This record gives sequence, C-alpha cells and structure tokens, in this order.
Amino acid sequence: MNSDLLKYIKVTNGIFFISTLIWMIFWFYSFGSFDLRTFIIVSLSLISIQLIIFVCSIIFYFVTKNNLDIEDQIKYGLIILIAILDILYLTNLNGSDGSILIFLFFINTFSILYILKNKFS
Repeated sequence: MNSDLLKYIKVTNGIFFISTLIWMIFWFYSFGSFDLRTFIIVSLSLISIQLIIFVCSIIFYFVTKNNLDIEDQIKYGLIILIAILDILYLTNLNGSDGSILIFLFFINTFSILYILKNKFS
C-alpha cells in the first residue's frame, strides 16, 4: 500500500475512532448502568460506521490523489467529515440526546487542531 494512503487513513479514521471511544465512555458513564447487550449493539453499530468512514476515505483518496497532495487531502477530508456530521446532527435534533454533542465536540476539536498543527509547522 502507498504510504500516503496509510497516512490519510490513519489521520481521518484515527480522529473518528478516538472521538467515538471518548463518546462511548461518556455515554456509558452517563447511562448509569452497564448492560452488556447495549454495549454490544452500540459497539457493532460504531464498527459498521467506522467501516463506512474507511470506505469513503479510500474513495475520496483515490478520487483526489492526482489533484491534491496528501496534506490537502487530509485537510479537505476532515473538513468534509466535520461538515457532514454537523449537518446530519442539525437535521436530526429531535431524535438525539445531548451526549452526541460530546462526540461532535471532540471530532471537530481534533480535526481543527490537526489542521492548525500542520498549517503552522
């Protein structure tokens, strides 16, 4: 595999995965009780979402690899991921609880910090 593709996947999927883990910890802590069935269902759904993000990341990488360098691909990929997740949350305000704000906060923060880190280095 190409090293640029691995770097792109590590950054985009890594930020999403870390944000999901933080959200899961907060969600189960605020839920109060630990139910193994709920944990398995949430974990399977998060793994499937992680696979969807992985496939979309690979598609975005191969579509833009001839036009953009890897830093711009990562930057635009993270911006698109942030925008899609924020728009999906804003369109579905009634069906979500407040804990999803933790996930959105962390994925937005990690993405913005990564973009700024590479801008100033």
